[in-house]
Amino acid sequence: MKKWSSLLLFTILALSAMAQKFTKPAEVDWGREYRQPSFSVVEKIIGSDGNGTYVWRNKYGRLTSSGIIIERYDNQLNLERTALLDLPLNTFNNDFQVVDIIPFGGNIVMLSALYNARANENTLHVQRIDKSTLKLKGNRQKVAEIEAKRRMNKGGFDYAISRDSSKILMYADLPFDRRSGKRLSLTVYNDKLEKQWTKAVELPFQDRNFEVENYEVDRSGNVYILGRLIDRNNVSLFSNRPYYTYVIVAYRNNGKDVKEYDVSLGDDFITDLTIRVGNDGDLICAGFYSERTTQSMKGSFFSKISAETKRMYDIKKGEFDSEFLSQFMSKRRAKKKRELFNYRIDKLILRSDGGALMIAEQFFVVATTHTDANGFQTTTYTYYYNDIIAINMNPDGSIEWATRVPKRQIDGSGAFSSYAMTISKGKIYFIYNDHPKNLTQTNFRKIKNFNGKRSVVNLAVLSPDGSYKKYPLFNNRDERILMQPKIAQQVSADEMIIFGLFKRRYKFGRVTF
Repeated sequence: MKKWSSLLLFTILALSAMAQKFTKPAEVDWGREYRQPSFSVVEKIIGSDGNGTYVWRNKYGRLTSSGIIIERYDNQLNLERTALLDLPLNTFNNDFQVVDIIPFGGNIVMLSALYNARANENTLHVQRIDKSTLKLKGNRQKVAEIEAKRRMNKGGFDYAISRDSSKILMYADLPFDRRSGKRLSLTVYNDKLEKQWTKAVELPFQDRNFEVENYEVDRSGNVYILGRLIDRNNVSLFSNRPYYTYVIVAYRNNGKDVKEYDVSLGDDFITDLTIRVGNDGDLICAGFYSERTTQSMKGSFFSKISAETKRMYDIKKGEFDSEFLSQFMSKRRAKKKRELFNYRIDKLILRSDGGALMIAEQFFVVATTHTDANGFQTTTYTYYYNDIIAINMNPDGSIEWATRVPKRQIDGSGAFSSYAMTISKGKIYFIYNDHPKNLTQTNFRKIKNFNGKRSVVNLAVLSPDGSYKKYPLFNNRDERILMQPKIAQQVSADEMIIFGLFKRRYKFGRVTF
């Protein structure tokens, strides 16, 4: 009996240890598999509430988009209701365009642009979608307008939502005019879609020389425009001096106070920049810098700008160390501090102690042109979505740690590339398509390219100390789909809805962290 008891105890302990070793930090529950309706494609997951998950599907005609379908899936991700929106015009003549469908103020809101050639006017409207019927309800409300005399130069609309979701900025880029300054229209609404202020502005920069990169609205309704001022006479990707400068223009106090802030690191190139509004109202700037070109980066920097005095202060730069660089290149090149290329910032997360965490991905596009025997040329584009890097910066700007999550995704369309990310319980989770052999690959320079026919969905879990572990979340072939990371949507503190498609089959899954 003692012998068998000891054997039983050993078996239980061994199974327990194995269970702990192989337990994944997330589980996926799938809804039913469906057949994709003809001539349609899922555009985005709008969001979720207690009644289910809402999805925007585009319906296509022979030439272009011909309708918007709203779908609701129940809490088990099974299709419950579908409705075709009754849009005011068809979209064949390009006069009507759905800018986005978003959750805002407890409602689902459609933003749509309508060009009126007779009135020489391009207008932006909002209209609510009934969550029960999935139909448009109430009247369309005009929230922004552009004077546009030509359909081919009618400007465009966009929006930004404050971090606390209490304000929304309706942004209008007015028609291009090479002889005037960059012209914008800014309108801020609260979460009840009540107008707070509006202002038409002309920036003191020529339209052709100023590129808007980003815009922010804070909880007080102040608006910040980030852009690049370009010296067109000295544009060169490999110049030893920057040919552009970053500029922030602020519209505060309901648009009455206008301030301009310069962001500069002297002779160093700022190769990517993002901004956030801090809790004290000052601007927080974070990005990458280089000593060589506009396309590479030597390290990260972190600074603040006083919203009142316009002074840039606490400028700190953190250089990538050779240990981090050796993950991308030979040790000899790493010791010479070679720079990294083509990374763009996707997320800036502000730490409670004044530091920041940046998430970036290597992304670039290669265009290949072929000429046939008759002299006709065709151009194909290949999209590269490679490594994710996370950089944790201390309040003094030094790099506490920098981590590389290796991946290789070379895709003809980019539809199944990139990653989905969520933050839950103090950890950061990355979900992406990968080659199955990469899970155990320790040599970073031998990472295999993602192959759609034989691929797994990997989960990389980044801990607060900068270490990470990878887990196979599921096999795409087993689930009979290919996941599309860009459509995934975090719907609660510890849940994300993902979407997979292969040929005419599709289904949604709920990832619980």
